[in-house]
Amino acid sequence: MNSVEIVNYSLAIMGVDPIMAFTDDTKVAQLVNNIYYPALKELLSMQDWNFALKRVKLNALATNEQSDLWQYAYQEPSDIVKIQSLRDSSNNKVEYEEIENVLYANVSSIYLRYVYYNEGQEYSYPPYFARALSYKLAMDLSIPLQGNPQMYQFYDALFQKALQDARGLDSIRGTPQYVDESKWLLGLGSP
Repeated sequence: MNSVEIVNYSLAIMGVDPIMAFTDDTKVAQLVNNIYYPALKELLSMQDWNFALKRVKLNALATNEQSDLWQYAYQEPSDIVKIQSLRDSSNNKVEYEEIENVLYANVSSIYLRYVYYNEGQEYSYPPYFARALSYKLAMDLSIPLQGNPQMYQFYDALFQKALQDARGLDSIRGTPQYVDESKWLLGLGSP
């Protein structure tokens, strides 16, 4: 699904006519244009979504505004939504501080693992995430479009259920843990 299809699913749930584009000259399109991207980024920040994780090696900046506390400064990537972890070259967690989109640490070589926003790539979102986003949009659009607080609560309940389902489905999407079958079988006993 692309962004307009996700929005139109939300609008259909609400009984509101669909839009053709975020730039349509309608009240609905203007509201969608103002609400869609913040809602999407908020939903992305709610979990370390396996489908939206990225790992990059950061290069130290030439200037360090916090040199009295930290030896190195690193610019955050422009597509970052949420930091999952910062690790050194031996995969050990690194202590850091984040100030104004700059990461400060005392390690010269660091790897950032983070949830990212892939602009214009909504079609790559798994169906469970697109569904949760649709319900979040219905919730966020309900007051300005329907003016009914009870509908907000109704859509919030749908969103919370969809979010719970999405988290569960996403949790099994990552790399499976290795199971040593010989130990597992020994634990069951033998006939």
